[in-house]
Amino acid sequence: MAYSKTNWKDRVVEKPLTFTVQNNPDGTITLIPAEGQIIEGGTPLTALIMNNLEKQYDEAVAWVKKYGIGGNAGEIPGNDANNITESGNYIAALTANTPSDFGSIIHIARNNDAGQIFIPTAGLYTMLVRRRNGPTWSGWRELITDIAPTWTNLPLQNGATSNAGYPIQYTKIGNEVRLRGMLNGNVPAGTIFGTLPAGYRPGAPYMYLTTHDGTIALTAKIHVAASGVMTLLSKTGDTHVTYVNTDFIT
Repeated sequence: MAYSKTNWKDRVVEKPLTFTVQNNPDGTITLIPAEGQIIEGGTPLTALIMNNLEKQYDEAVAWVKKYGIGGNAGEIPGNDANNITESGNYIAALTANTPSDFGSIIHIARNNDAGQIFIPTAGLYTMLVRRRNGPTWSGWRELITDIAPTWTNLPLQNGATSNAGYPIQYTKIGNEVRLRGMLNGNVPAGTIFGTLPAGYRPGAPYMYLTTHDGTIALTAKIHVAASGVMTLLSKTGDTHVTYVNTDFIT
């Protein structure tokens, strides 16, 4: 946005606001400037100059709105979040280098450093951030909020059932997956009882020791594969419930 500035100058005269009076035949008078010597003519106030000011105002508003301030969010150059260089708000739609297909980006530019905040369209109360140091962007990291997590029931397999009132459920806080619930006592050792969906699986096979019926005298061992498959490997009692409670990093 190019702006043609006007170099404004005040009018300077020897006798400012000085006039002579001319009496007219119709009884009116005319004030005739008697300023003396004109030291500086000043900048004339013309329609051309005033229209230029109006034009620059409209262009300034349009320029600001282009970056999503005071209007709809701006478009991302080349539909790649790495290409954004100007601070502002942007719409992401199947955009490269974003953590989700659709959302909004707030870009904060500062010399060779920059920061971005991503708000997914489908992620209520979810925000992710990343930072650029020189030419290299960090990965996206989700911000953890104080909103209570949403628990999802794990579909059980191979005849496995949960104890009444304690369904097998999973949730995720940041990159930490949490499990809770109880398997019924009639689920035999060796049973594959469920499969965690993608995004809720451990980065490597994970095995943990848990208890039967809330007592440490009876134990069970559960294995979670990197594929999400959950297996009740062993247990020391056949009739007691098995606690599935655990947590791990994805």
